[in-house]
Amino acid sequence: RLSAAAREADASLVAAEARLLAALATLLRRALPDLLEAVDAAAELDAVLARGKLGAAWDGAVPTVGEGGRVRLPLARHPLLALGRTGREGRAAGGADAAEAVVGNTVELGGSGSGDGTGGLPQALMLTGPNGGGKSVVLKTVALLAVLARLGVPLPCASVCADGSAPVCDFFESISTDLDDSQSLAAGASSFTAHLRSCGAALEAAAAARGAGRHTMVVLDEPGASTDPAQGAAIARSVIESLLDSGALVLASTHSDALKTLGLADARIAVGSMSREPETGRPLYRMLLGCVGSSH
Repeated sequence: RLSAAAREADASLVAAEARLLAALATLLRRALPDLLEAVDAAAELDAVLARGKLGAAWDGAVPTVGEGGRVRLPLARHPLLALGRTGREGRAAGGADAAEAVVGNTVELGGSGSGDGTGGLPQALMLTGPNGGGKSVVLKTVALLAVLARLGVPLPCASVCADGSAPVCDFFESISTDLDDSQSLAAGASSFTAHLRSCGAALEAAAAARGAGRHTMVVLDEPGASTDPAQGAAIARSVIESLLDSGALVLASTHSDALKTLGLADARIAVGSMSREPETGRPLYRMLLGCVGSSH
């Protein structure tokens, strides 16, 4: 008799729970649009707070943005170095406390036609100097800061330019890169072929952006490498000149004397070198504009 009563009570409890859950489900279903909107709003707020927290972590600055294809980044720092997640460069610069010792470099470039010798910003930056001096870090820094600006993250750079104005990092239609060695057995691409494909994609992106009245950024780390130096330099020069003619903002590094000469001869290109201590040869990771560095 007791066992039957217990089973009946248990069944009654299960039925009551089912009715309650059904009623709650009906209420939630009616409120579903509002609930989904609240979840989306909470996610958006969380993303805004996360971007702000990241910017605060590296003492970031909020840049002026537009669509003119300009960057004016005073004392820009690579985001990972600014956070203290250092690699070889960070340890050499300051050991365990490298976040405070990260060297910032000022990069100021303008869109198509600005480097016309009338006081406008150059359209391209050509970095020279020995290996291990920080050329690639500067190139990647500018590209990453352009991405961060697009995402709405305060940038790891100084809050004012030399003339007292705010930093500038315009929105770019695309950012094309040819960095490191992209050879792939799966894709049947040698180092040189992979470089050519990347350059071809950059040229297509620049042409498309120009056709849409927008700007693109192209980053080339040692273009023309992985082949005969003279032929590689000729190809790299052709690519760079075509990109400039298409209105792209170009950042490149090189060890080629031919490309160094191009940088000095073309008013659209600013040439820079990564400095070292004269006595010891220790890299200082500081960019010197107007200087052509030796390669070794």
